[in-house]
Amino acid sequence: MAAAVAWVPEMAEVLAVVTMLESEMVPTARAQVSPRPRTLYAPDPEYSDEARKAKFQGTVLLWLVVGRDGRPRDVRIVRSVGMGLDEKALAVRTWRFDPGHKDGQPVATQIHVEVSFRLY
Repeated sequence: MAAAVAWVPEMAEVLAVVTMLESEMVPTARAQVSPRPRTLYAPDPEYSDEARKAKFQGTVLLWLVVGRDGRPRDVRIVRSVGMGLDEKALAVRTWRFDPGHKDGQPVATQIHVEVSFRLY
């Protein structure tokens, strides 16, 4: 499985790993989209106090649509981990993407995004 991974340290003891699953990208127009959406702006999600105190780690799987304007919309939690991390993972709503293109025109594209929270 090919994946684009961005390692982003949030704090000294916390590492938030964000993975966009390329194998899961499906264009909403049911046509081949090239290139796929690319992350332009992805601020670090915060680690919840509850998860940090419990030394809890996990990965939240989100489904979303990258609109033609590059903004995420219809963000949904596909796999929850709890401990306040699901809500923190929803920070992807503030991200910006270079949208997928078809015939040189931007198109809305469905993608899955994994947001992994790890203590180190």
